Amino acid sequence: MRFRRSLIWSCLAIVAACGKSKAQREPAAPPAAAVALPAETKTIIGLDVAPVAASPLAARAVRALLAEDPETRAKLDGLLARCKLDPAADLKTIAVAMAAPEDVAVVATGRLDEKSLVACIRETAAVEQRGRAYAATGKDGQKVFFAFGGGPSLVLATSEVWLGKVIDPAAPKLGGAMAARVARVSPKAALWGVGELPPGVGQKLVELSKGQLAAPAQAVTFEVELDGGVAGSLVAEMASADDADKLAALVKSQLGWATVFAQRWGLGRLVAKAVVHTEGHGVRVSLKLDDKELGEIAAVLDGKEQTK
Repeated sequence: MRFRRSLIWSCLAIVAACGKSKAQREPAAPPAAAVALPAETKTIIGLDVAPVAASPLAARAVRALLAEDPETRAKLDGLLARCKLDPAADLKTIAVAMAAPEDVAVVATGRLDEKSLVACIRETAAVEQRGRAYAATGKDGQKVFFAFGGGPSLVLATSEVWLGKVIDPAAPKLGGAMAARVARVSPKAALWGVGELPPGVGQKLVELSKGQLAAPAQAVTFEVELDGGVAGSLVAEMASADDADKLAALVKSQLGWATVFAQRWGLGRLVAKAVVHTEGHGVRVSLKLDDKELGEIAAVLDGKEQTK
């Protein structure tokens, strides 16, 4: 569990490091499109490095998250310097693919040299080559498994079995509803995610609805575009169209209260821009803010931070 958390924090640290570069690129294709993920994959989070790194809002959010784990950030800073990696120049996309809690893989596309990176990792860890894959054991005894080549430039995983399923072209691959969700991700999305919810998750929402909802959401999808501001949307897939209509009504009522509450900081007008509508069995909540509006939010956050 601790290693899975560190692996995800490491991805954030790499993105934060990209902010040091001014490199710009055209929007990339969805990260997961670069590799056929295992059929067991339940959650995918992807990002296009260039627009995320170029966004002041995204950089600020990542820095805030990394403040909670300075140890991981320090390790990644050291790794990037030691291996002479410039994330903005060397990475295009990053995707995190998860199945069971212990099965996490990071898929990175870009320009990464296998020979030099393996040599760099050997400076601080014991590295054993196993066929086309590697196993690295750190001084703390934790292991990470990784492989190069193919569609992605690099795949890291928390277990050798999970890595094998990601890189083996003969292993059963993602299909059905999950594959359809990934296919619907906009190429313009700088940050996105799709995930199926395990049974029982979201049951609290059913309870809070006081019987209006028959079942919790079955899956959640989100997208964030960072071109000229921020445009974000979240879709909750419900068990029926009737549940979708009822959830949309509940969300609209809660947004009304949120708008009133946000007036305390003069942000009620921005919260009121959120749009809620149904799409078959899904409920989409979307919000679009331009750079000026983002500046208003930043000013409020800065004022709150200064008063602490």
